[in-house]
Amino acid sequence: YYKIGTGRNSVDNIAGGLQDNGGFGFSNDTWYRYHGGDGMDCAIDPNDPNIYYGFLYFGDSFYVTKNGGASGSFVTSAPSDETGSDDDGGNWVTPLEMDHDGNIYAGYSKLYKLVDRSWEAVSEDVFGGDLSNIAFAASDKQIVYVSRFNRLFKSLDGGITFEEIDFSFTNNISSIEINHQNSDVIYISSGGNSEGIFTEVAKYGQNWKVYKSEDGGAEWTDITLNLPSEPQFVIKHQDQSPVNDIYLGTTVGVYHINDNMTEWEVFDLNLPNVPVVDLSINTEEATITAGTYGRGVWQSPIEVVKADTDISLIAINSNNTVQCEGLYPVIEVKNNGLNAFNTVDINYYVDDILYNY
Repeated sequence: YYKIGTGRNSVDNIAGGLQDNGGFGFSNDTWYRYHGGDGMDCAIDPNDPNIYYGFLYFGDSFYVTKNGGASGSFVTSAPSDETGSDDDGGNWVTPLEMDHDGNIYAGYSKLYKLVDRSWEAVSEDVFGGDLSNIAFAASDKQIVYVSRFNRLFKSLDGGITFEEIDFSFTNNISSIEINHQNSDVIYISSGGNSEGIFTEVAKYGQNWKVYKSEDGGAEWTDITLNLPSEPQFVIKHQDQSPVNDIYLGTTVGVYHINDNMTEWEVFDLNLPNVPVVDLSINTEEATITAGTYGRGVWQSPIEVVKADTDISLIAINSNNTVQCEGLYPVIEVKNNGLNAFNTVDINYYVDDILYNY
């Protein structure tokens, strides 16, 4: 695997991009291949766990499956103004990211958004080349971070304009993670090469670092601590964690730390000694999913502390049939908290007019 993704509310829905083997989707206890070639970055729609998206190499082609991988279809090619070079698009692993509302973004030499089955530029060409990572803040979708090589950029207007973070990261940035509750807290891991892959995973002793900022990127703290000197591929923050649990995928497994710990701990019970290239955390099902480079996909339970009141939107189920009286969508909500409830307020818009139910 190069990348994986899981459903927002279901760890039984998994998307994955595999070297030389295409894009695969897991659903109904079955793996399906929904596109060929080299599978790369992927994402699952937060509002429909059976809709998976996946990239081909260099972001050259973009695919979708709407039935959990059982079948797939071509959506669009790389943006027309990104083609014509040797790599015909973005990086070998072109970054693909979905915001909390389900909007799809891709990183080429600009930040792009999928609009009506084609890529529409959001930013200008200000990065000096193809992007390696994209991260949207869960608590404020106007805050976006992107990276190229060891350079980090920040946007406060949804990705339209960016400013470079004035900090010298020693190695290439392999992943960016924003704290789910506090968008001022940022985590950076380092490893791999400029294209977001790890052809040099055996090169230890290169001073690989993990960094944390608590002021939106103005100042950075080295939180590598007791980690061995090995490339790191992905860092993830556990949503709703009162002690800010952090998980890190490296060339030899997974590490864990939180605010109550002074050192990283190995988090690898029953996990093979293998590069962990991507992680996905599902707090509603208290599960972490690891995509590995050579040994498939693995899952483990994690500790989740429930809040007193926590209600989440699971799905918007609608047959899109407009009747004389209007559209009647059906939504599914879930009580994740400790307190019982009998009603919930739903605010929604129709033609920019606010309604309440």
